[in-house]
This record gives sequence, structure tokens and C-alpha cells, in this order.
Amino acid sequence: MTVKIPSTPRTTTTNSPPVPAREVDRRAGVRKASQGPIIRPNSKAIEQREAKFSNVLAEVHRMVIRATPAQMTQSLQTALSTRLVAYMTDQSDRTIQRWAKGDGQDIRPASRRRLLAAYEALCLIDRFEPPGVASTWFIANEPQLDYTMPVEAIRNDKLEDVLAAARAFVYVG
Repeated sequence: MTVKIPSTPRTTTTNSPPVPAREVDRRAGVRKASQGPIIRPNSKAIEQREAKFSNVLAEVHRMVIRATPAQMTQSLQTALSTRLVAYMTDQSDRTIQRWAKGDGQDIRPASRRRLLAAYEALCLIDRFEPPGVASTWFIANEPQLDYTMPVEAIRNDKLEDVLAAARAFVYVG
């Protein structure tokens, strides 16, 4: 037994095809029936997440400031390579190896700033990402840096930009 459902005739005054009820006209604010309820962001949860993130940033920064040049150099060498650390800091491989052994009293201020920025970016990414991600991040083209590699940006003294890019990378995930 089949049941025939009567259709309701639609009359239109224009030449356009009829539009089913609750379908389009987004300009008037009508949503499709298939769309679910409007989800509003939880501003309190967002504020809590941002506060936690700020606390982690401050913690990483304090750790970086307290690290010795030897600790920074050793960590960077382990994660990247002696050659890459030398390139970033505009020093020779031999100089980087000396710094790693603890002979870092003669570090030029510009090289020290580059070392600090690279180490802070490394620590920040290592804090949020699995092992190996930071080393890839340093040699990948970073959109936040206009598709320049972070190692190149550090060498060119765009240190604030590199740190901002590292923060954005871990914040977005």
C-alpha cells in the first residue's frame, strides 16, 4: 500500500525557481534547517587559556635568562647542529664548539642576542611540541616571517619577529 503525499503548490511572481522554506536568504538572517544551533565562544575559557599561555611564556623566558651560554649552545647543537648554530650566530663551527665547552666569555653582544633568541624559540617549541618539531621549524619557511626560514631571520637580527613567530606557532598548534 502506498500513500500519496499531496504537494503544496507554490506560486511565485518572478521567473526564479521557488525556494523551499527555511533555506537561503542569509542577508535576512535566515539559516538553513540543516545548520545546528549557534555556538557562542566561552570567553572565560579563552581568558583562562590565554592566562596559562602567558604564564608558560614567562616561565620559559625566565629559564632562558638563567641559562649559561654553554647550556644554550649545547641545547641548540643537540636540536639543530653545530653548523646551523654557527650560521645563526654568524660565528665559526670552532667558536660554537668552544662556547659549548664553557668558554663563552668573549661572545659578542650581537651573537649573544642571536643565541638567546634561538634558545628561547627552541625552548618554547620544545615545551609544546613533540621532539623534532623545533629542528624542523628552524629550517622551514615560516609564514609569520614572510616565508623566510627562522635561522635566516635570526642571522639577519629579526629576533623579535622570530620569537613572535614561535609564539604564534605554539599558540595555534
